[in-house]
Amino acid sequence: MTKLRSISPLLGDFGDAAPGPRPAFGWLPILQLFVDKYQRDIGPRGSMNVQRIGAEFRWTRFSPVIVSRRGDHQYVIIDGQHRATAAASLGITEIPCLILKCDEAEEARAFASINGNVTDLKGLQVYHAELAAGDPSALALARVCEEAGVIVPRKSCSLTPGVTLAIGALKRAIRTHTPEVLTLALQIVTQAGKDGASLLREGVIAGGCDALTPRSKWRGKGVLDASARNGGVKSLYQKALELAATPAFNMRTAYAHVLVKRLKSCLGDGGETTVKPAISRSSVPATKTADSKRTGSAKEESLRRVQEAHRLTEQRRPAPETPPRPKVDDQTLIQEHIAKHGVRRFDTADTADDYNLCEWMKRRGFGVTRNMGRGMNVYPFRVGEKPLTREQFFALVNSERKKEKLPPIGAVKA
Repeated sequence: MTKLRSISPLLGDFGDAAPGPRPAFGWLPILQLFVDKYQRDIGPRGSMNVQRIGAEFRWTRFSPVIVSRRGDHQYVIIDGQHRATAAASLGITEIPCLILKCDEAEEARAFASINGNVTDLKGLQVYHAELAAGDPSALALARVCEEAGVIVPRKSCSLTPGVTLAIGALKRAIRTHTPEVLTLALQIVTQAGKDGASLLREGVIAGGCDALTPRSKWRGKGVLDASARNGGVKSLYQKALELAATPAFNMRTAYAHVLVKRLKSCLGDGGETTVKPAISRSSVPATKTADSKRTGSAKEESLRRVQEAHRLTEQRRPAPETPPRPKVDDQTLIQEHIAKHGVRRFDTADTADDYNLCEWMKRRGFGVTRNMGRGMNVYPFRVGEKPLTREQFFALVNSERKKEKLPPIGAVKA
């Protein structure tokens, strides 16, 4: 017989835990269960998950669905939407539920906590759940987005002007920079309208904040006017792309560099301070003043000074100049790749042509991704949550190319 192990409490500081009202347990009719707006929709991947649960359905594998009572004979699902849907699909009318006693804000907090800590929940849904729960950081970010004209959707979609899916970058930015700086960095993009569509990405958001944070005089309308000159943010993004292709830069540092260069040419040095931008991940402490307390050995102090001097030198080092890339049509690049590598087929990812086309479509506001999960052989592409066959994808690509008066593109047959 297998030896059993008992549950033993751990020693430690668990804070002022407040369990709240004790939940009840019961079997509830599925017809009385509902889903609130902060829950994710059951998309193609969720449908496959429901089918898997249904195919393997056993009560021994069914954990109780967590719900909250909203009124007479009405319960909101906090965790277990897919399990409940699978049971309903099998004709089951009642399922076991853990019934919580809480208000709507606590429901949203419970949803974010349970799903955010257990399942692979997308950051967009977690953010909107935190917003519904009244989380202070989420509310602060929502105010910044509203002022900057930025929209954070509830699920993946096409990147139209002002829409961003980079919720992780926004959360990091609101933690490491002031709301004023983040608002201004976002407005530089949103003021461009259609030219700024699909540019609200992690590198642009973080790089914009890095460029503005240490320069206290770069604030307000003057920054927006300066950034709008000479092609605006679209021009800045193209220059950053070229710079990011060099070993010395990534997209974040490249965008920060070109934005600083543009603003310096229009506004001067911006009152640059010794504030270390978030662009550096170095843990070197700031230089101590004469009246501060000095701790540590003389060796540690000397090492710290050397590291600080090295950091300042790296910041002041000019970026290497790179010749501009010639502008050519994507069809030309693909044909050159085929000629160079001897690949005659266009129906595999071996040539990276598919990824080139995905990137080409993304720059035009389409949320195109490669499908790397189940069904990828039939539906190798996705636009938002919608799966596409190869023929459907090429039809979409060619419709966009037709608008730009470009020749159609398709599989190159041997």
